[in-house]
Parts: sequence; C-alpha cells; structure tokens
Amino acid sequence: MDEQFSASKLLYSVATKAHTEAHRDLLGQYVKDEKIATSQQLECALAFLKGHPEVASGDAAFEKDCGVGVTVMDEEIAAAVAKAFEEDKAAIEEDRYQYNFGSMLGRLTKTDHIKWANPTKVKAELDKQTLAVLGPKTEADAQAGKKKKEKAKPAAKTEKVKKPSAAEVAMQKEAEQMAKMTEAAKAAMSTFLYKPRLCRIKQLLDDASKGVFPDENQECVVAGWIRTTRDQRAMVFVELNDGSGPTGLQIVLEPTNCPDLEEFKKLGAGYGACIEVTGKVVKSPAAGQLVEMQGTGVKLLGPVGDGYPLAKTALPLEVLRSYPHLRVRTNVMACVMRIRNVSSFAIHKFFQERHFQYVHTPILTSNDCEGAGECFTVSTLMGQADPDYSQDFFGAKSMLTVSGQLNVETYAAGLTNVYTFGPTFRAENSNTTRHLAEFWMVEPEVWFIDQKGLMDLAEDFLKYCISHVLKECQADLLYLDQYHQRAEEERPKDDDSRRNEGSLVERLMQIVSQPFGRVTYTEAIEILKKELQEGKATFVESNLQWGMDMASEHERYLAEQVFKKPVIVTDYPAEIKSFYMKQSECGKTVAGMDILVPTIGEIIGGSVREDNFDKLVALAKSKGMTDKDVESLSWYTDLRKYGSAPHGGFGLGFERLLLLCTGMLNIRDVIPFPRYPGNISC
Repeated sequence: MDEQFSASKLLYSVATKAHTEAHRDLLGQYVKDEKIATSQQLECALAFLKGHPEVASGDAAFEKDCGVGVTVMDEEIAAAVAKAFEEDKAAIEEDRYQYNFGSMLGRLTKTDHIKWANPTKVKAELDKQTLAVLGPKTEADAQAGKKKKEKAKPAAKTEKVKKPSAAEVAMQKEAEQMAKMTEAAKAAMSTFLYKPRLCRIKQLLDDASKGVFPDENQECVVAGWIRTTRDQRAMVFVELNDGSGPTGLQIVLEPTNCPDLEEFKKLGAGYGACIEVTGKVVKSPAAGQLVEMQGTGVKLLGPVGDGYPLAKTALPLEVLRSYPHLRVRTNVMACVMRIRNVSSFAIHKFFQERHFQYVHTPILTSNDCEGAGECFTVSTLMGQADPDYSQDFFGAKSMLTVSGQLNVETYAAGLTNVYTFGPTFRAENSNTTRHLAEFWMVEPEVWFIDQKGLMDLAEDFLKYCISHVLKECQADLLYLDQYHQRAEEERPKDDDSRRNEGSLVERLMQIVSQPFGRVTYTEAIEILKKELQEGKATFVESNLQWGMDMASEHERYLAEQVFKKPVIVTDYPAEIKSFYMKQSECGKTVAGMDILVPTIGEIIGGSVREDNFDKLVALAKSKGMTDKDVESLSWYTDLRKYGSAPHGGFGLGFERLLLLCTGMLNIRDVIPFPRYPGNISC
C-alpha cells in the first residue's frame, strides 16, 4: 500500500533506484521542488525514465505521466470511493466487515486521477464510508471474523525485512543533508536586503518596446549624465544617459510640474553634468521615442568644470585614447564595454554549462610558457646590473605570466575539464593595432580528447560567444554598425589602412550560421600559392614556402577571400610550434589547430598536448631548452609520469574576440586601460 513519503525518504529512493546520474539529478530536483511528493509519483517517474532515458526537466509528457501539478480535491476522492461501493454493493452487504477493503483501496489508488491523491486521504475516506454504510462492528461481525481466520490457511512465513546496509544508510543521510542545504540556500536567496532605488533607462525603453509602460501615477527616479539640453523658456528638454544602453531618456521639465527647475537652470548644468531626476514616465507624443519622463524634481549631483575634454560632437578614437578615464562616457566606447561585459559572462556560461571547472592561474610565474623570452621581469633587486635572483624575493627569477596554459593543464589532470580566464603580459616592443602588453586570455584544457574533439569544442565556443552577444547586445551592435558605416563614408579616399568589409551585424550572423571551413596547413599554403600565381592575390610577404609562419595577411585572405567564413587550419610544421604540441609519427607536423576569422586572422590557437614524458623532454631540448630549463618545468613534465592520458587545449585572445564582435580596428579600443610601449596611464 502507498503512503505519503517525506522528502528525505523520496530522495533516498531516488539515490538507490535511479539508474543514471542525470536521472538522479532530475528526480532529486523534482522532489526538492515538491513536484514529486508521493511514492506513487516517483514509481511512475522511474518507469517513464526507463523507456525515455533522455528526458529533460520540464518535459510535458514526463510531468503528465507522473502527475506533476495534479491536485485531487476531497470531493473527488469521496465520489470515487462512493462509486467503488456502488459497484460492489451486493458483496459488501453480504460479507460486511469480512469484505476485502484492502483490495478496493488498491484498485482506487491505481485509477486515473485518484492515483495522484494522498493515499492517506483515500484510506480515511474509505473507512468513513464503510462506517456510514455498515455501521459500527457488531458481535456477529466479530464472530464471523474469527471463523474466517480459523478456516484460512496458515499464513506463509513472513520474510524478514532486510536491514539497510551501511552504504545505504550513508546515502540516505547524504540525501537528507543535501535536502537541508537546498532549503537553506533557497531561504537565503529569498531574503536579500538591497533594493535598487533608481530605474535603469535601458529597462524602461526595453519595456516600452514590448508595450509595457509604468503606471503614469507612479514616480520613478533616474540618474545619469546629460547628453543634450534644450531650454525653450516654457520648458527644458534634457537627454539623459545612465550607461545602461546607447539610447538616452528624454526628460521634460516644466515650471508647473517641477518646482526645482528655476534653481536648476541657474546652476547651468550642461553636457556631461551628472543629475538625478524624479518624475513620471509616460508615452511620448514625439516621433522616434516611445516614452519620456515628465520631471517633478531635478538635482544637480556633479557639475562639469572648465576644460572638460569630451565634446558633444564625436571625437576621433585616437583622441579618446588620451582620456581612458573618461572615454567610456561616449556612446561608442560604452557600447564596446557593454559587449566586453556580456562576452566575459558568455565565456563563463559556456564552460560552466559543460561542467568545466574555473581555475585561477598565477600572474607571477617562473616560466615562459611560449619560450619567446618576451617577459616582464618582476624583481626587488632594483638598479643592479647583473642581479643575483637567488637573493630576490622569491629566491629565483620571476616574471609576469605570458599564459596560464601550463598551470591550468596540471588541474585538468585531476579535474578533467578546466579553463582559466585572466590577464597575461608580453614585453613585445610592438606598436600595432593588434598587440597589447597586457591582455586577457581564455585557455581551456581537456583531458581525454583528440584533435577533432578539440576543433569541435573551439568552434562551438566561438559561435556561442558571438551568439550570446547577438542576443544580449542588439542595441549596441546596431549603434556600432551605424558608427562604422559613417566612419567608412568619411574616410579619405587615399586612406589605405585596414578596414572592415560590409555590415558588422551581418558578418557576425554569417559566422554563427554555417560550419567553419577545415584545411591542413599544407593545403592552405598550396591554396595561397595558387591564388598568388593566378594573380588573384597580392601579399607583402609573397615568398610562400612550406614551413613558414603565415602572416596576418595570409590568414585573413584565407578566411575572407577563399573560404569567406572562419576556417580551422590544422597540422602545422613542428618547427614553428611549441614544444608541448603532440607531433605526428613522421615528426614533421603537430596535432595543432588555429581558427582564422575574417577581419582578424588568427583568433584561437591550440593543440593536442604531448602526453609521453620522454618525448616531451626530448621536444623541449630540441627547441633549445637546457637541462636546467627542463628541470625548472619538472612540475609540468611530471604529469606525463603519473597517470598521463591524451589531452589538449586552446587559447583565445579575448581582445581579438572583442575586435571581431565590435568591428573596432584597433585593439587599444576594446580594453578599458590599454597598456602598450610608452603608455601606462591610469
């Protein structure tokens, strides 16, 4: 007979009866959310999952089969019991209390709809109606019961209830603890103290675009920076922007509604001043805007002093770079930084959804991952011509990291799938539009993966990040698209500097809508040679030979002109790649892969890693490392001695992703405070 289970007993049943981890997670969540509250529901759910193992949360067929959301009223229970009595009336009247009411209860709890009722309530209703039909038990009923027992065959020997094992007890205890943790977290998440005082302008405008408008009698408070003001004596119009989106909110201030207006006008608040406005958000009669605010109060929070460097008209990006602390007040830079924010979140979201662990790798290090020697040294031994680093703070030469790859790889050896996302540094004396001294890198490392799996993961990752921006930053992308189109129209005809072709939005949609091209390095070189020979292409570096490191112009040509979409180039020459990349059997190529995209060139680089200790050490030495250098990396090479396996990873330059997503042409315009030779302001 069914009974109402407590949540902990249901969770124990889930832990012991569900066949897969995914099923345990799914059923456990349904129990915690009280969508499955009886053992009958749980048994139906388990039976459904047995025939449909790929069910996800919210599946309509699954929820219907296990009675999620079904409520059985007391009146329905009473009617079902009465119907059962009527169907077996003759037998009940003849047998009275010797009638098999347990069998009737079993039938009731298996009928449609009633089976989702609380079994205890069904039993209580059955007892109630039995008493009403038969009345209290009489002496004759008691005697009849004794005779029936005497005639009955000896009952079979009751099987001894199996005592739960120590493991089962531990699992039940763990399930109870998990249920308590969930309840504690749920309670804490519903009692946050902070309540935002201000309305965000983007939210007001987004709601209006969906036909949702605030109550016109309800006052809102907004705050931000003045973009424009128009004083028309009878009223003042202010366009206010709070940084939440590219479009500002028009504020209408009239003396009859806003007693602070005259005093506000005397303060002379203009472009760039910070103000707070209280008022009512109403539908706007003006064309081009859905809502405006009728101000009832205005406060100047921060006036703008003389010499404010930002003008109302658009300043060139080169000029804005001189004011990194103020340039985010401009629409173009605010759009870029909002896209940077959303892209950062997308990176974490992609990996977290796939059960990767986020690892914080060190910024201070004693190794040069790439072996390029272009590192910033960190030392307390200032002014010494030939410093003895054994006397330094760390007792050894230390540097700012050029990559977190080697460090994060060690954690993949224990956590399987990991990633790091943080700042890296290169002391390259390079003043180009593509290089920074400080930039951010995304570096996942995956155990038990081959080259194809790595390519698939990298393609999925890039498409996911771009898709997230397309979904969450639509207003910013449209603004930047128009900004770049205007810039192209105003560009001098003799300006042959790098430019973007076509629409930013269309370019991003094209990237996510089709599979990436795939080609080997050898095939790529042959394609470029053929294009050059046929006069279809011209390159500054035109001596195309197998074994060369392709330049940006070659990478972009492959993506923009040959494939007209992103392309993954694989199997690079071993001579031009790092020591940790797994070599082919012939030793000429490595199981590496780079993703090349239009307008940028290389955006992702990665490889399967060498997982054999002896081969890795030999490769390191072949790249010029000394025995001492190899010894300093013993913590890395040790991974190949203790439980090694095939693995790989890749790195994405975050700022290059942002160049792609924003259409900006200079990498210094997609990072808040750019660091490059001769510049470290702010």
